[in-house]
Amino acid sequence: MRNTLVFRLTVLYGSLFLVFSTGIYFWATQTFSHLHLQNIDDVLTKEMTKMQDEYDDEEDGVEELWEYFREEGEALGKSNAFYRLFSADQKNLVTSDLTAWQSLSFPASHLDDMDPGEKRWDSITLPGHGTPVRVLTMKTRDGRFLQVGIDTGQTGKMRGQFNMVLLVALLALLILGSLSGGFIVKRAMRGVRRATETALKIGEHNLETRLPLRNEGEEIDRLAMAFNLMLQRIASLIKELREVSDNVAHDLKRPVIRIRSVAEMMLTQPGIPEEGKDAAGMIIEECDRLVGTVHTMLEIARLDAAGRSDPRQTVDLTELCRTAVDLFGPAAEDRGMHITLNVPDQPVLLQGDPGQLQRALANLLDNALLYAGRGTLAVSVQMLNEEVRIEVLDEGPGVPKQLQSRIFERFFREDPSRSEPGSGLGLSLVSAIARAHGGQVHLESEPGAGCRFSLIFPKTLLSPSRPESVTAKH
Repeated sequence: MRNTLVFRLTVLYGSLFLVFSTGIYFWATQTFSHLHLQNIDDVLTKEMTKMQDEYDDEEDGVEELWEYFREEGEALGKSNAFYRLFSADQKNLVTSDLTAWQSLSFPASHLDDMDPGEKRWDSITLPGHGTPVRVLTMKTRDGRFLQVGIDTGQTGKMRGQFNMVLLVALLALLILGSLSGGFIVKRAMRGVRRATETALKIGEHNLETRLPLRNEGEEIDRLAMAFNLMLQRIASLIKELREVSDNVAHDLKRPVIRIRSVAEMMLTQPGIPEEGKDAAGMIIEECDRLVGTVHTMLEIARLDAAGRSDPRQTVDLTELCRTAVDLFGPAAEDRGMHITLNVPDQPVLLQGDPGQLQRALANLLDNALLYAGRGTLAVSVQMLNEEVRIEVLDEGPGVPKQLQSRIFERFFREDPSRSEPGSGLGLSLVSAIARAHGGQVHLESEPGAGCRFSLIFPKTLLSPSRPESVTAKH
């Protein structure tokens, strides 16, 4: 799941959404704080203008100022705002109710450098007030100071509520946006998934499969059209290649068979010297080897072309291994080797082609006898969690690591001089048979420590119960 493109694009979309949401959150909160502070400053400016007008009244300015302080202080709340007129030594002359503002004071140096008519803004923190207090101070023409302050507690609560609502909204948008992005990406990837499914079917040699066009966008439709054109071309090329291979194989068999027939006739003719007979025998032997190579090539091509085999029969793998050990036992003894068998007591029933499975196991044993040259061969059947294995283990020289990836290639020979008998097709045929049964062949080898060849089949091919007749040829 984590490795899918849909998951990665969804995570990327969610991450970008998170970054943008975080930026929007900080921008909105800072902007809101600035606007609220500007709003408070506007209120303080208006209040200071009224206070200045009242104070500048030459007749009863102080009396009017006292009345104004009282009325406005009660209107805004005694603990939310304060008004005062004080002297240069900070002695209060006229104030609103300062019961909640007892700790209100400013350093003398803070006020001394002010000019008449100058205004100064301050944000201060006072004991008993959990939020900052915004204060506007102005120096009058006679050297006194008018001052008004508002506790930002109410606006702070509003700002906190705004921040919480904004945060919840952005989180909801983040979750819904990520889910929507994942849905859109998944929907957009349907064409790619269909192309993948089609490619998998083609991997099973179903070259007639085509990717349907469903009007899912110009890009996907063009991909589907290009994919189908490529499939059509590949199918045509493979068909031509099969025809050429079959024709070449059959055309090659005819002259080889005629050569063999001529060599057999030479052996029956009287008066043929021993050298002629030896040559004719060698010709017959080489013709038989060449015909066998051609047959193997055709068998591999047929298996690769047909794909998965039709498992119409049930094969007892334990009996299959017993038969193979009995068959190759004498040949192993002639080479000074010994074959051991380790199979379960109960039959292991696999759905497949018995002739092909017998040939695959025979090729593995023949290869081990040819290249191991010493020690013991061990044949076993193992039931694992998700698979069943037929293993052939030898004690030979092993296969170098740099050659192990090529060991199942056609015509590959570990002996570059090709002095040993064989065509290099045996293990290729084993691999083709394994693939035809939905399995694989695997090699484990260390130089000097022998080889372990494993025919691996999925448990889905196992037969649930023993049928009336189980194929196991002797």
